[in-house]
Formats: sequence, structure tokens, C-alpha cells
Amino acid sequence: MTTPPPVVEPFFLSNTKRKWRYSLAMVLFTLSACGETTTPTTLSYAENSPSVPEPPIEIIVEDTNSSLDEGLPEDSSPSDAGISDAGTPADTGSPPLSGETLGNTVIVNPENFDGLFLYGLGISPYSPLSYVGNTPAGTLAIPTVIEFSAEYFQIRVYDMNSESVIEGEQGLIESYPYSLMEDGRIQVDFTSPDTVIEIQQWNNCVYRQDSYELAQPPLFADNLLTWAALESFNPYQCGQWGLPPSEGINVHFLRRMDASPSFEARQATPESPFLFFKVGDELISRIPHIGSNQADGKIVYALTENFPEHLIDEVKLVLEDWNDTIEDAVGNRPFSLSDSPTPAIVPWDPRYRVIAWGTNSDFDGAIAPFVSDPMTGETFDGDVILWLDQIDGIINSYQDFIAENPDYPGLGTGPLPNEMPIDHFHAPLPHQLPEFSPAELPQRVLRRQNFYRRPLNTVVLHQLFMELQMTLSVEGLESYILRDFLTHEIGHNLGLRHNFRASMDKANKPLEISSTSTMDYVVGIPSPGTYDRDAMAYGYGQGASKESYLSCTDEDVEVDPACARWDFGHPVVFFLEVLTKKELQFPLNAPDQQVEAYWQGEEWNLLFNRVRQFLNTEHELWTPEEPVSVFDDLLDRIVCSGECQIHTRIRRWYALYLLYTRFAHNDEWMDFPGLDEEQRNTLWSTYTDLIFDPTQPTILKKTILQKLPTSAVPGAMDTLNSISQQLSELSDPSSEEEELLGFVNDL
Repeated sequence: MTTPPPVVEPFFLSNTKRKWRYSLAMVLFTLSACGETTTPTTLSYAENSPSVPEPPIEIIVEDTNSSLDEGLPEDSSPSDAGISDAGTPADTGSPPLSGETLGNTVIVNPENFDGLFLYGLGISPYSPLSYVGNTPAGTLAIPTVIEFSAEYFQIRVYDMNSESVIEGEQGLIESYPYSLMEDGRIQVDFTSPDTVIEIQQWNNCVYRQDSYELAQPPLFADNLLTWAALESFNPYQCGQWGLPPSEGINVHFLRRMDASPSFEARQATPESPFLFFKVGDELISRIPHIGSNQADGKIVYALTENFPEHLIDEVKLVLEDWNDTIEDAVGNRPFSLSDSPTPAIVPWDPRYRVIAWGTNSDFDGAIAPFVSDPMTGETFDGDVILWLDQIDGIINSYQDFIAENPDYPGLGTGPLPNEMPIDHFHAPLPHQLPEFSPAELPQRVLRRQNFYRRPLNTVVLHQLFMELQMTLSVEGLESYILRDFLTHEIGHNLGLRHNFRASMDKANKPLEISSTSTMDYVVGIPSPGTYDRDAMAYGYGQGASKESYLSCTDEDVEVDPACARWDFGHPVVFFLEVLTKKELQFPLNAPDQQVEAYWQGEEWNLLFNRVRQFLNTEHELWTPEEPVSVFDDLLDRIVCSGECQIHTRIRRWYALYLLYTRFAHNDEWMDFPGLDEEQRNTLWSTYTDLIFDPTQPTILKKTILQKLPTSAVPGAMDTLNSISQQLSELSDPSSEEEELLGFVNDL
């Protein structure tokens, strides 16, 4: 497609006609609460592009001296209220970042902007700019410098590798006009940017800023300069995906790189089982104010004004559980909950740590975005957004279903109400891969920071009930689920990544506990586990008491069969049940094209890869009382004796996967576990019998015959030659057998 040239002149003037009006106290989620947005689960956006609503109310700033801290006690700053830990002047080696706000401008001493800064955007998680790919995100904080041209206050990229400023258009991120005052200070006007921000999605696909309207006067606080703007973005160079336009309130920020000189970076240990987010290749991301020499209660979370009052005690319980875990591992109790009036703030503003109650019916589950210093790993902002406001409806739906189906046994027998697709077999989207930063994009293009949204649906609820045998009290389940989800998300704020092998780690957990870690994707972990305690000691203390834990994370899901999300109980049984569940979605008379389309859309091959990886591994014997043979199970599905209810197209896939010896992952070929001699003999005799069975579909027989010449399973060609010979020696072949012989001869 033809890409229009970048806009270099002020571009927002044509948008000022909209004259939107709002009260700052209503900013919180108004764009999402009234919308009809949907969350895409694949990159096929041409048919499923979410719509972006027009703001339900007009926007105009009435009080130019108001701030996002509206609602705080008089004469108190955000730090005084105990709801900001973005770094304080007392911690700073350089002069504090400060200035005077006057309307939509700031008045500053230019010398106050000497040195290096971090720049980034807190992006609305309700805008397509954030949730395209189903992973709400902000942008990575990048090193910058501030330059003053003859007319503009410029934010430029600073290359830490070359230790130089990126000059020209390649390095200019944002630019605002300023005027020089008589006393030597400058007045920067944030109403009218002179640049266009671009944010990379993947490859050369970017969202380019199309309009900008300052939503709140800029504010200095705790070595941060922030300004919130209502912005729209449009996709460019995104190929055929048909990405939707994006609109939302985003928070721009600048922070001194030496805002917390006392924070000590910590090296990652490659062989350690403890999985932390990393900056670069070596440093791990961590929250400040945790350690034996740190005071208690310095990491303060605020709740949004709409947070359900009856669940606030559950939030306190989660923070205390983490305090107990950290105190045991490290020595202090860092978390506290603000008692001050909740300010009217945008939750993704980096000046605050916020636990937000989402109010959009098209979202569910939770997300925990944070921002890290790329030079030290310090996470100077971290939030949690809980989309649990629909939980009552999910619980009621589940209650009704169980009442109508009291003998419903589990995942493999049919759909639960309101069930969402099981999406944990999908390959990572390109923009989820950290190395995806093509050199042809200028350095001024911002890169996204992606975070997985943990879903909540009736499948999760069913697992919770079946595993824990909980009562179906709406209030009890609501409280338990909130603790489960919030504990997991606070773990992300602490820097922990997912650990999907924790549920397999029998050596480090009691049998009655689902997993060693709240960072697993299983339900029933409402407090930190044994892995989490030692992870805190590793990341913040003097080292873990033991390092024998099993661990894996998102990029391991496709290559490690035990690295599975939502694998409650026996992992092999779980995935075989998922196969059965998919089979039941297609009756025998379903058109092949329909089944094939589902294969392409749902990426069944990733699920089959997973099951095939389990063959002849210790995972089949994970529960000695319930051993499972993947080989026998797949072979039974292929032969499908009796009144077979499995669609022929699906049986053909099963047949092929027993003939495959390798699979591709990220353009690399990897080996499946091989069949042993007994299994090979059984396979060839079974396939031979199937070829000569007149009740079996001809298309299934041809699928097997066509694959035999290229299968690397020992004995494949011998079997093909034997079948060919038997077909040619038949004295009275049927028309099908004659057709098969001709088919074999043409191979």
C-alpha cells in the first residue's frame, strides 16, 4: 500500500472544532464504559474490526489550574497523600524536575532539563492502539534528551550504545513551541505539538498520531512531568490486516533517569528457574523499596473511585499476603493501600500505582502493565486493571448450567455457557517477540510493551469449582476470584513472569495445592506459593533457599509440552480432552471446507503439536494411578471403530501426526519424540489393516498413503511397498482397491 508522507506541520488544528467538554473526575473509563468495543483474538481484522466510539461528552478544560490530583486534601501533594512512588527529590542526584504550570503551559528554567530523561506513553487499555493482538500495552520507556531549538521544546532519542543524540527527523519524538521570558525562563505550550508520534505494532506497521487535544494541563510531580491528551491514531504500512483507528486518553511523561540513584540494578542468572521480566539481556525488572534495609509501606496502591466497597477488604488481604511472603523472604513489608480520597486520575498515569475496576462489558479478566527503567530495571510505575464487573453474570450463567446438567463431568464433553475460545495454542503475534524492531524504522518510532490479559470465563469458573468443590455462593466466588486474579497481577508488578510448569512441580507443593506459583494459569491460587516466596528472595534478597523449581513461560509454550496454560490436573488428559471437545464441534456431515477453515483460524496444528510432544515422555505417567498413552489414544481416534462420530478431516490430521517426526517453530525445525519399536509395528499393521478395510473412508486411506513416502518414521516405505504389492496381487479387487493401486503407482 502507498504510505502518505509524515506530517510535519501542526496537524491538530482541524480537530479543534469538536469542542469536547468533560469533568476531570469523569475521565476515568468514560471512553470505555459507553463504548461498543470488542477485543480481537486473531489478526484477521477485516471481518472483526472493533469500532471506536465517539466520546460521549464534550471536552474542554474549564479550570486551567486544576490537576489530576483533584480530590486530595488541601495543601497535600501526591507524595504527602501516599499514592505516588515515582521517585522523590530527596533521592535525586540532579536538581529535581520542577516548574510552574500556567494554564496549558509550563514555565521552567532550561537548565532544569539538562541530563538524560526517560520518555514514554501510558496508553489507554481500551483503545485499539493498546489491545490489538489481545495484549493491552503501554510503550517502552526510552532514553531521551531535551533540546531547545529557536522555537521548540524538543524531546529527542538518546542512543545509549553510541552515547549520542539522534539528530534530525530520525530522533525527534515530540516537539512543542515555547517562548522566552524576560527572566531567562521559558514557557512551553503543550496545546500545539509540532510532531506526529508513531508507535510500532509489528514489522513496519505503525499507528500514526492523527489528532491531539490536551485533556489536562501539564503537571510536575516527583521528578515527573506528565501531560494527558485525547489522541487518535491510524494504522500505516500494516498490510492486509485492516487494523481499526484508535482513540483514547494517553498520558505522556518525562522522568529523570537518575530519579532514584539509590536503586541498585540486579543481574539475571541465566540458569535460575525464577522468571522475571528483563530489560536488555541481563537486568531484571523490580519494584523499588523492597529489601531488609527498606521501610515498610512505601509502595502504595490507590483504588479507583468505582471500586466495589465490599471487595476492598479482599484487596487488603492480597497485599498483606504479599507482605507476608516478602517479609519472610526479604525482611520488609512494602505494600500499603491509600486511605486518602481517591484522586480523579487516569489509572495509567505513571505518577500513581492504581488498582482499577474496569467497567467495559467486552473485556474480562485482568492485566498488570508496568514501566521499567531500561538502564536499571526499576519499575517506577505499575498498575492492575480488573475487568471483573461482569462476574455476577458469569457465575449466574454457570449456576444455571450446572443446575440443568448436574452430571456434567468436565471439559471434554461439550460447551459450557458463554465459553470463550481456548486461546493458549496460538503462536505469539510478531509484535510480541522482543527482537521485532526492524532497522528500517527510525529510532523515533515508539515500541510497544505488551502484557497478557488473563481471561475470566465459565471454563475458568468450572475448573475452580471442580478442583476446590467450592459452594456456588456468588459472594464467596466473587471474593475468591478477585484474590486469585489480583495476587497474580501484583506478582507481575513485582517483575514476575508467568510460570506454566508450576502446576507440574509435584516435588515443591502439597498435593492439595494446584501449583507452586500464583504466576501459573490455574485457578485456586489466591495467595503466593512456594515458588513465589523463593523468587522474591532471588530477586530482592540474598538468594533463594532452593532452586529446584520447575519453570517455563510464554515463549516456551509451543516447545515444552509441560508448559501449558490452564492444565488442571493431568496435563496429557487435559489436552486430549481439548481434542475431544474440538471434535464435538463438527458433525460428520459438516463440509470439509468448514472444518478446514476452523483448522486455519484456530491453529489446531499447534494443539496437535502439543499432544504429539507428549508421546513417550514422562508426562504420560505424571499421575501413576492414571497413566495415559498418547499413541494408543490417537490410534483409536484414527481407526474410530464402531459408530464413529469423528469427522473424517479430523481423523486425517490424527493419521498424519503419527507419521510426522518434526515440527516447525519460529522457522526452526524441532524433533517430536520418536515411536518405539513396538509402537512402530503396531502403527504399520494398523495402517495396513485400515487400507484394506472397506468401511473406512477412501480419502483417509489416500492421506496415509500419500504421506508414507516422505515420513521419516522407520518402516514407512516398507509399509508402502507391502501395501502396493498386496493391492497388485488381489485376484478380484474392488473398484476402490483399483483406485488405491493407481494412486500408489502415481506417488
